[in-house]
Amino acid sequence: MAEVHLHQIITKMQALVARGDAVAIAPLLGPDLTFLPPAYWEA
Repeated sequence: MAEVHLHQIITKMQALVARGDAVAIAPLLGPDLTFLPPAYWEA
């Protein structure tokens, strides 16, 4: 398996999100991923 640096993954994710391409974004997310507000949201 080739070594992938984290910044390459982040750059790819940012580009896909900026394009708004849900089909391209979906494989990058885990099936059990849940987005929650930051911990300070309730404070």
